[in-house]
Amino acid sequence: MTQDKQQKKAARELAEAEGLAYADALRRIRVRSDRRIEVVGDPVPAPDGVVWGTAEPAGVQGWRIHVHRSMAEVLRAAGGIRVRVEYTAPGSWEPASAELLPVVWRRPDGRWIWAACGWAMDDPGDIVDAPPEQPPAPGLPYQVRTISLGSRDGEVWGSDYNGSHPVWRSTAWCATRSEADLVAAAQVRWRHAAHRAQVWGPGDTPDDRRRRLASWSAPEDRAAGQGMPYRQRPPGQRPDGPPPAIPPTAAAEGPDVHLRVWSPPTGWTTAGWYTSRQAAAVTAWRLQVGAPGAQWHWGDIWGPDRHGPGRNLLDLLPDPGPEEYLPEG
Repeated sequence: MTQDKQQKKAARELAEAEGLAYADALRRIRVRSDRRIEVVGDPVPAPDGVVWGTAEPAGVQGWRIHVHRSMAEVLRAAGGIRVRVEYTAPGSWEPASAELLPVVWRRPDGRWIWAACGWAMDDPGDIVDAPPEQPPAPGLPYQVRTISLGSRDGEVWGSDYNGSHPVWRSTAWCATRSEADLVAAAQVRWRHAAHRAQVWGPGDTPDDRRRRLASWSAPEDRAAGQGMPYRQRPPGQRPDGPPPAIPPTAAAEGPDVHLRVWSPPTGWTTAGWYTSRQAAAVTAWRLQVGAPGAQWHWGDIWGPDRHGPGRNLLDLLPDPGPEEYLPEG
């Protein structure tokens, strides 16, 4: 009996014995937990706060990591070469292999990650989740996270594109699950947007640990969203909005920029809290606020008044038309 058949037979027996789904049992059989990682050099964080390294094979399923002082240094050391990485394909858990740029980085929790794709070195094959983060305030329990694998579809970090390496980033904090789902789904909808989005929130366990509640992956053939400014304005007049929301957190670095959107069936809807005007504007574009035929006809972005306790209007979505600048009469 071949090794593949032996593993499948063992997976069926494990699934029956423990009441697991066959795919889950097969993953437990096939995903190796004995990958050895040896670090050569002092893993002192680089100026960007990341510990960088290049990886080379060391025995069966083992890796030797040579630490470097910066992202630029580690890319020069990699020299465009590739290393063969064995993994199991997500879902089917069939054996597979890939050639990856040998650049890795270490997370604060000590886990080493393949920089080009976000796989964990000790469990390659799928983008590994980032550790849970605590919400900035009790009123914002839901977090939207995104990860992008390059600046444009088809590019490979470290080869075609040398900007920020793929890493999970906190995109927005939300008050409700439906609000978070709305924001997360928009992050992967269009070409050149994120490759994956997640919603994290409180779990249903007694200790209330935070967990991943939902995940979205980019479709294979993504359309290009309509670019701003839009040539056609939404029907009707811009609706009056309620008073701007007060930030649910007083933390100095917490999200204090508020995006809200409007559609005829629902009226005004909050679309997340952000740490910057730019982050809110990116989500507004991904929601296609004001685009012809889009769900959300109007929107606005509010931020803090840097000179007092009030709120400032930062953006009207879409941009005001000439008639909105003309005085009445």
